[in-house]
Formats: sequence, structure tokens, C-alpha cells
Amino acid sequence: VEPDLVEDGEGGAYVGWYCGVSTLDIRVQHVDSEGNLTMAENGVPVSTMGNRNRVAPSLAFLPSENSLFVFWVEENYNQSAYGVYGQRLTPDGSRLWSDTGRSYIDLSPYGIAGLSARPDDEGIGVFFAYYDFGNAIDSRIVGMRIDPDGIPLWDPPLVDLSALESEKSYLAVSSCSNGQWIAVWSDYRNGNADIYGQNVQLSGQLGPIPSAAEELSADWKSAKLSLRPTLVSVSRGDPLEIAVELPEDGILELSLYDVAGRKVLQVGSGHFGTGRHLFSLEPQRFGLLHGVYILRADVAGKTMGSARIVLTE
Repeated sequence: VEPDLVEDGEGGAYVGWYCGVSTLDIRVQHVDSEGNLTMAENGVPVSTMGNRNRVAPSLAFLPSENSLFVFWVEENYNQSAYGVYGQRLTPDGSRLWSDTGRSYIDLSPYGIAGLSARPDDEGIGVFFAYYDFGNAIDSRIVGMRIDPDGIPLWDPPLVDLSALESEKSYLAVSSCSNGQWIAVWSDYRNGNADIYGQNVQLSGQLGPIPSAAEELSADWKSAKLSLRPTLVSVSRGDPLEIAVELPEDGILELSLYDVAGRKVLQVGSGHFGTGRHLFSLEPQRFGLLHGVYILRADVAGKTMGSARIVLTE
């Protein structure tokens, strides 16, 4: 039950699930681009430790390591104690973090829910609701970042995205984009259900990331990205006029992303000279659905500006 599936970057996919009779275990299988199974029949268990339950698997694949990373909720036999464990596997199913995996949260009476693993270029962010206030309702939202060797990268390893004691549920976490993850959840802190969110950077810091313009050379700090009309809510049938001003020659890439960080459209790309350059985007023509998008302008591989676009019917 509760299968999770991720692409392998080569036309295949990994899938993980939990199942069992007397105890619950997590198994993983890899299907290559030709439909062949590369792991043992019926999948490979992520841990061989007995008298335990393993549920809620979340998978992340790092192409740079050609490895699958699995994180899950570990439970004792009676399902009265809970922890967070992880495992790294090769495409043929070899377990690299010992046969029992690595423990990140040792078993305790505190519940864990909504566990999500989201890779970045050099590691994996792992996020979950942690019920360590001592009751079955209130939780905090926490995260950690793990390197390919299984070592936590933040100090302290666990970072609070929301430390407020309140009833929280339905945690959802974006893919890593622009050096950050964004988590959202349902929160009853004011008595009724509201939606709250928080970002966390690769460094483990919360809040706004430094402007990408600060990372450019001084000559590029005058580069500007502007859009007309002012973008709050725009009909899919209305064209968008985009103006980019460059202080000197450079390689410009203007791209549209969805809220999960996936590129959905290349608006413009190439070598452009000094001055103002205009681009037109017709959402309906390119089959863009209603929703929230991020338009981003990169110069020489550095993000110099972005804008939010909300498309309505």
C-alpha cells in the first residue's frame, strides 16, 4: 500500500511500497526504460531488521550518485513507538547503508506523519510532522537535509519550519527550486483550518533567499525584468508582454516554471546585446492550464529576476 514512484532520469522508474502479514515491510523495485525489472522479484526490502514495522516510504533519486534514497517511518512491533529511518540502494537493489538502514529519529512514543523526501543537486531534504508535544493532536513541522553518504548537513540536524504547538495536517512539500523547498500544511492554530507555509533554504535557514542579483558582478546589478500587465491574476487568453533590460551583452534564458519547480516552457533563449528586449507570451497558445507559474530570467547561469503569474480561465 501507499506506493511512491520516482523517475530514474533514463526513461525508467523506481517504486516503493509497504506490505506484510504479521509485520509491515517496505520493498523497492526498479523498472528500466525497456520495462525490465533490475531488482529481485517482488522487490528488495529496505531493511532486514526483524520485529519492526516500516511504513510511509518516500523515495528520492540522485542522478549524480545513480542511487535511490528511501526514507520511512519505523515502528516497533506493537506500533507504539515511532522513528525515521533511511536507506540508499543501487539500481540492482544493493543496500549501501547497512542491511538495517540509518536511524535519524530513534524510536519514541512521538508520532510522525506526512514524511516527504525531496532531492536537491547534492542531497535530500526530508520533512515531516513531528508529534513531540506529548499529545496525539498537536505537532510541529520539521526538516533535515541528508548528504549522499547519509550524514545530516544542518546543525542542529532537525530544523523547525513551524515550532508552534497546534493541530497540523496534510503536509505537502515542493521539489527543490531556486535553492529552497516550500512546505504547506493545514493548521488549526486559530480554531479553524487555515493554510500555512514556510520555505527552507539549502543552508537550513528560513525566510527570503538573497537576491540573485547580489551574486552577479557589479556590472549586472542594473539588469531588470519587468512584465505588463501587472501580474496578480491574468486570463489565459491574454498575452503577456515581458521586458528584459541588459546592461551588457550576455546569454539570457527566460523560462516558465510550475510551483513544483518543473520547467514548462522556454520563453526565450540566446545571446542578447545591451539594452531592452521584448518577449510575448500567449498562455493559451502554448496550452498552459490555469494555476500559478514562476517566470525566471537567468543570465550566464545566474538568476537575475523572477515574477509570479497567476493564470485564470
